[in-house]
Amino acid sequence: MSNKINVRSPYYVTMTDSPSTLELRIWTGAESAVPTEATYTLTKDAVGGYATFEVAELIRDYIDNTFDGNYDSSLVWVRANATTPVIAFDGYTSYADGVNAQGNLKQLISNTTIWCPDGADILVPVFAQGASYNVVFKDASDATINTVAVTDQTDTANIIQYAASTIGANNVATVEIGATTLQVRQMDCSKYDTYKLTFVNKFGALQDLYFLGKSTESISVQKDNYKSNVLDIASQSYSSTDHQYRDFDVKGRQSTTINTGYVSEDYNEPIKQLLLSEKVWMTIGSDVIPVNVKTNSLVMQTSLNDKLVNYTIDVDFAHDTIQNVR
Repeated sequence: MSNKINVRSPYYVTMTDSPSTLELRIWTGAESAVPTEATYTLTKDAVGGYATFEVAELIRDYIDNTFDGNYDSSLVWVRANATTPVIAFDGYTSYADGVNAQGNLKQLISNTTIWCPDGADILVPVFAQGASYNVVFKDASDATINTVAVTDQTDTANIIQYAASTIGANNVATVEIGATTLQVRQMDCSKYDTYKLTFVNKFGALQDLYFLGKSTESISVQKDNYKSNVLDIASQSYSSTDHQYRDFDVKGRQSTTINTGYVSEDYNEPIKQLLLSEKVWMTIGSDVIPVNVKTNSLVMQTSLNDKLVNYTIDVDFAHDTIQNVR
């Protein structure tokens, strides 16, 4: 097995015995806390000398990412039979990467430029297992603002770490992660409200995208109705203010259309991952709202073709407006 599994893509374990038995153990916490009992026991006859098990969906049942303003990621340890445990992320790889690809093993974002509004903290998710390195935030004069030491971790609660700038984005020019340098650019937020979308990206880590352009809010309502009998039999009369046609089971759901404002084409890859994400939250002020991205098609923009890059995204609140949880 590899050092890292992305369970939104298939993951294969191949054996040569016939019949082959795979004991799969899945757990959280310390790497050493291997369960005594197998989580799954799978048996298959070998075909052509090989028995192949696809285990990603089984592992994914034990991963559930949440976000309430605190950046914590859900990971699990996995051990197949007596092999060395590996860490599983709720991420995916591309078709071009091939089978059982690991993806990045340091910074857990794809973009090399981070766009942030003035005053916002910069958080970079990094992989903290199997290596130690520094994440260094620098200003425009190349002076160090903050250094975050990333050390080898063996507990699922700490293997994704969120290195933070601790001061606003207007003071940070670059983020150095080992030999990789990320550029930081400030967004113009002087005119419209700020919306932050936090989503589970392709690496299974939480990533922020800011939207500072024009926004609109709407609500859609579903309801049934019936015709009621408003006649008072005893008095042979009715009130003209009674509802002869009455609504019932009224449900409402809010939506928001948000724009990035003018950014560079460095936004393209995280925008793709936002659309492909299954877990997204929108932060407005101090409120964190679960949302579903309604937009299902976008043309990727470039500075060459479009001069100014701006993306419009529609999101639905992931709950009804009326509290109806039973």
